[in-house]
Amino acid sequence: MNAHALQRENILPALRLVAGKKPSVDDIYPRLFDAILEQRIAPASRFTEEGLGEIFGVSRSVIRRVLAKLSHQQVIILRPNQRAQVAAPDAQQTRQILERAV
Repeated sequence: MNAHALQRENILPALRLVAGKKPSVDDIYPRLFDAILEQRIAPASRFTEEGLGEIFGVSRSVIRRVLAKLSHQQVIILRPNQRAQVAAPDAQQTRQILERAV
């Protein structure tokens, strides 16, 4: 699913600017995390930094920090020279992730 489809289908509604302030990592991260957790963005979906940057009205560097945080939590998979991908863990991987979180 591309970034334009995410916005068009209202999966990731645009953030409202507060007093002309651009959204920060702390504004974007929970919205993207919730969309993935609630499966509004399907497992194994892919998207680009540019596309997400357009949706949220921020630079790629802000999106990179959000994606790095999600990757660290094993919510998405980041590979060099490939689009970010939503993780699709099997049952055993899910148990391991949840055991580490406790």
